[in-house]
Amino acid sequence: MSIEDKIKRWVVLDNQAKQLISQIQVLRDEKEELTNHLIEHFDNVNKKYPIINISDGKLHFIQVKQPNGLSYKFLEQCFIEYFSKNNNGLTANSATAYGITANSNSTIVTSLLDYIKSKRTYTINKTIKRVYN
Repeated sequence: MSIEDKIKRWVVLDNQAKQLISQIQVLRDEKEELTNHLIEHFDNVNKKYPIINISDGKLHFIQVKQPNGLSYKFLEQCFIEYFSKNNNGLTANSATAYGITANSNSTIVTSLLDYIKSKRTYTINKTIKRVYN
């Protein structure tokens, strides 16, 4: 096979791959729409999510608790609240000035991490999970 033939074959394969990716995206969009309709149906009739037996396995309706991302703005807000409420006047600037770091004072670090975890928000995502036999 010559170099020109290899290039032509590569272009053909690349075009086919793009078409398949496009088709997969259409299928995913339709599947997501159906998932939303099914979940909405069971939410509207106030029924418990069923486990549905299918020919090669089961469908489980599940809820996944997913933490929202940690942004700099969120962390800054937590630091300001934490240092103004929990450390008897110790501010972020004075902590740095006194050399308080993760290595020198793990109690403050642990307490701060616990505070951030308590303030973090979560999103509940509902979806359908397929389990194969």
